Amino acid sequence: MSIRLRLAFWYGVLLAALVLVFGGLIYSSVQAYLRDDLRASTRRLGDHFAESLRTAADGSSVEPLLKAFEAPDTLVAIYDTDGTILARSGSAPGAVEALAGPQFHGLPEAGQSPAGALAAEGFIEQPLTGYRVVRRVPPPNRLSESRPVLAVAVGWFSSRQALLDHLLRVLAGGAVLATVAAVALGWAMAGGALRPISAMIDTARAIAASRSFGRRLPVERRHDELGRLAAAFNEMLAALEQAFENQRRFVADASHELRAPLATIQGNLELLERAATLPEPERQAIWEDIRDEVRRLGRLVSDLLSLARAESGQPLQCRPVELDRVVTDVLRSMRVEMARHRLTVEHLEPVQVLGDPDRLRELLVILLDNAIRYTPEGGRIRVKLVRQSPGVQSHAPHGADGAGEAELVVEDTGIGISAEDLPHIFERFYRADKARSR
Repeated sequence: MSIRLRLAFWYGVLLAALVLVFGGLIYSSVQAYLRDDLRASTRRLGDHFAESLRTAADGSSVEPLLKAFEAPDTLVAIYDTDGTILARSGSAPGAVEALAGPQFHGLPEAGQSPAGALAAEGFIEQPLTGYRVVRRVPPPNRLSESRPVLAVAVGWFSSRQALLDHLLRVLAGGAVLATVAAVALGWAMAGGALRPISAMIDTARAIAASRSFGRRLPVERRHDELGRLAAAFNEMLAALEQAFENQRRFVADASHELRAPLATIQGNLELLERAATLPEPERQAIWEDIRDEVRRLGRLVSDLLSLARAESGQPLQCRPVELDRVVTDVLRSMRVEMARHRLTVEHLEPVQVLGDPDRLRELLVILLDNAIRYTPEGGRIRVKLVRQSPGVQSHAPHGADGAGEAELVVEDTGIGISAEDLPHIFERFYRADKARSR
């Protein structure tokens, strides 16, 4: 089930639950109000009927009095205390019989002994059926000079129940319509709210199909979670595009770097095969070129391995290193390459740092190799190593465990780096001049 369908479904379920609770409260409130109203009106009717019976001017006939109390949902009756019906209103035929019997504690029919409910005045309620109030009318009551009679007023719930039934149908129909409307509106609102996510899905699929990270999501001027998600998605695409471009350039540059020494080796080997009569000095020079290119290939492969280790998150084997001794060893090993340049070593202070000695050696070799390669013959190369204070410790003659920070400077009088190329100097295999021979 999709998120949009789930949202629409839950919108409908929640609204239906709210409508049912609200409708139930309304129905219960109206039902209670109608019951209280019927109870109060029946009591008032019984009191008024009993009082009218006491003060009736003509005791021989009570028909006018009974007709005066006729009502659509009530009836009145006069009982003798032995349960004999002396008179009753003629409206609502069968109402007495319907409300008589044990289910209503009896309005006894003529000739039956009065039920216990008629023995005393009071108010009797039969849930969901009706109400009855009994009032004694003592002599003289115009009907009997020696014994009291009972004035009984009965009200029933039929007309009010019709109103409740109609209200129930209205509430049920309204609940159904509200639920359907909630599902439809929830579907439409969820579709509008999830439209940016649909755009993200389409963009992601287009990127996967085209292998291009140049596409972007349209970011509307909205500051909700979806707007921030779209902006973050575009930032991720920009980062992926940059990483993909860097990877592509790295592969191209690395391939070129590896192809150049391989082409040199292949050319020299073919020359040796074709020119078997070359003088020995020339043959030695060719073999020396081949050895140089092989060493260069070894350095490139080692650099690629170091990059692969760094990309995989492999930690460096850091320990306290005497950086001045590393600088001295590298300068000694590269003295032949620097023979055509003027080397100046300044402030070679004894410094101990925390690092990987092999990686530090490779870094210094790269810096010096660049200085030699791009400095004209006779140019000056200056190397400086100074402690950074505070926190840097000078190592003791027999070694110390402390480690700090230092500044290593390799400076030359070569061609330099242009301002537009400076931001890229730490990119892998980056060349400032793409057209320059490798």
